[in-house]
Amino acid sequence: MKTADLLLSSLHITEDDYIFSGTFNLSFRDKSITVDVSDLQNDDKIRELKTFFNLEESEDEIFNTLMNMVIEKSSISCRIIGS
Repeated sequence: MKTADLLLSSLHITEDDYIFSGTFNLSFRDKSITVDVSDLQNDDKIRELKTFFNLEESEDEIFNTLMNMVIEKSSISCRIIGS
């Protein structure tokens, strides 16, 4: 399976004195896991996600796809709120 097949939902980003933190849910069918955005910098977390969802891509590809998904989801939320 590819990372792009996962559903990223419940994205919650907070900022305190220019320090950003965030969490989101990743799911596919009956599997779901909560992820802290900062954990994506940890190779062990990427490997855990790769195993949990049986992802076929490299760890770098998984990281890049997830970060793009987070950025896309956060910008969609901002546009909706700002309208």
